[in-house]
Amino acid sequence: MILFPLTPIKREIAIRGERVMRLFFRPALRIAAGILAAFCAQSPALAQATLAQDSGTALTTVIHDSQTNAANDTQTVYGSTDLLAQSADVQLTGNTNLNLTESGGSAFITDAPNDGTLNWTSLLVDPTTDISELQFTLALEQAGQLNVYYLLATGGGYQLANGSPISQAAGTPVQYLINGDVFTVVVISSSVPIASVTGLATGVRTSGSLPEPTTWAMMLLGFGAIGLAVKRRKTDTRATPAENPRRR
Repeated sequence: MILFPLTPIKREIAIRGERVMRLFFRPALRIAAGILAAFCAQSPALAQATLAQDSGTALTTVIHDSQTNAANDTQTVYGSTDLLAQSADVQLTGNTNLNLTESGGSAFITDAPNDGTLNWTSLLVDPTTDISELQFTLALEQAGQLNVYYLLATGGGYQLANGSPISQAAGTPVQYLINGDVFTVVVISSSVPIASVTGLATGVRTSGSLPEPTTWAMMLLGFGAIGLAVKRRKTDTRATPAENPRRR
């Protein structure tokens, strides 16, 4: 008869488990932690939106003159992201009264004639849903500078977009795009009176191919759980009292 002592076998399993832990799980855990740290280190840069001149096609969601809230020649007017303009889901507020019409397939905003002066210098765009891109075309009464501010969906005060200010000549409409993060409000501000704002359109960028931080966190938890399981198995094996040999 051949005797097979169990305790040495368990000891060998524990030794192999320790080798697996040392050769695979611990390095993998360090790599995952390094990737997560690098990803998180880059994340704050996404919180800085960028303003630039844009010559691309219109974004997916065009803002029209709302047909359900016809308030006009007032400080706050309403746009619609509905193709038939059957909503009032974009609030447009100026520092003075605004006139809103539909022109060229989108909302067309000018200084309201009822106040008798050309003193419109800012426009607050406040859609009911968060956006990650805003496109607009701006014309100025005279040469001046454009600044764009925004509020992040994650909170905080108004921030100045990268690229601001941008100098612009008088009269010629220029198309712009602000993007870079998810925001709730965008403020278009000029150092001189604004002649018109048109071509307003919004967009929501889809996530890139990189996993989100929560995915990396789940990976880390998974590696940690496997490592703890291996370590626990090793500890339980060492704590098991010697058993009597078993015959076969």
